[in-house]
Amino acid sequence: MRMLVTLGLGLHAKVDFKSTSISIDNKRELNIVLLNDLDFMYTSLVTIKSIAIHDCLMNEEFFFQAVKTLETPVVNNPDQTEPTFETLHSKALTVLQELRALKSELSKLKSIHGAPHYILRNWIPIATTLILANRAASQFYFSFEVYQIWARELYLGAQAFLEEWIWKPMKGIWETVRHKETKLALMGAESLNSDLESLERMVVSFAKDHGVVDDAGIREIISKTQVGDLTIVLQEYEKQMRSPISNVIRGDLLRALLIQIQKAKVDGELAVSALDKLLRSNELNFAVLALFPSLAFVYFTYSWAIRTWNGRQYLNESIPLVRNSLRDISRLLNYAQTQDSDQTLGPYLHGLLLSELQLLQQHAKTALGNQYQLKSHFFMDVSDLESEKLSIRQKLGVIERMSRSYPRLVVEF
Repeated sequence: MRMLVTLGLGLHAKVDFKSTSISIDNKRELNIVLLNDLDFMYTSLVTIKSIAIHDCLMNEEFFFQAVKTLETPVVNNPDQTEPTFETLHSKALTVLQELRALKSELSKLKSIHGAPHYILRNWIPIATTLILANRAASQFYFSFEVYQIWARELYLGAQAFLEEWIWKPMKGIWETVRHKETKLALMGAESLNSDLESLERMVVSFAKDHGVVDDAGIREIISKTQVGDLTIVLQEYEKQMRSPISNVIRGDLLRALLIQIQKAKVDGELAVSALDKLLRSNELNFAVLALFPSLAFVYFTYSWAIRTWNGRQYLNESIPLVRNSLRDISRLLNYAQTQDSDQTLGPYLHGLLLSELQLLQQHAKTALGNQYQLKSHFFMDVSDLESEKLSIRQKLGVIERMSRSYPRLVVEF
């Protein structure tokens, strides 16, 4: 009843919008107005329900006749008998029943002529998805052991990579810094000394057998042997080579030859010792170089994953910002538009527009990502909006063009 009284007051009462007060002549006039409004509502509801029941949209003559009935204005007769409250109450209940019946009929009509169910509208992608899902589930079920092997191998490979190429090289660097035993030495620390002492003894024995017996001569031979000078052995070797066959059996040719072999061994160990010193001095560099490729691979993989993840987050955050900026620009242009929409913006509004366009460009750089061609076209449209030569109507046309050209970026589905 409150709704009906308000409707009647709004249609037929005299309203003073300045004082927001309503004046009505008398109670009789109000009741007559309400009764006529209820009759009109009842007639309209019955007509609309008949349209829904008989599906008269397919019958043009009946449809336009029904519309003509709905367009008939309400005429108030001052000489009409004042209705009672019971009459108004009964008529209102009747209208309420017709509203409920109309709702049911409109639901039926919508089920017939409205959009089909979501499953019917999308049965092709749903069926395709179910078929592919069934195929994928079957493949996964029958190949479950293979996938388990793949997962295990992937886990073991990652574990071996971390252990062999990251943990152990880092541990080796720590041991090198702590000055522990080197691992890059090619021979033991006492190997060269023992071979050099053996060579000295062999040369001294050879010299004693060939007439050198004083201590000064022995010390001189030892000092020369330490620097690689085997003059006494080589001189005797040259003499023995004059008769090699006999001296091999009876002379010292074979002995001189063996001493030279020992000398060659000592020379080789001296070269290896120099290489050992080089390795020890650069052991930390080698350890760092061995670790660097593994750390670089891990770092770049981690950075790529973080950039990809953050890029998606920035993209999801930037698209709404682009839409908000375009909305603010459109509101600014609509606010500046007057009867003459061919005019250009004034200095103040143009400055506000440039500020909004600067924000739009910043958000669009992130939202468009690596789509360089699309980004180029978007910034061309932004340049059109920045131009002072284009009128307000033309700039509104640019925004409309952007909404058609970049639907995913501008329009939210």
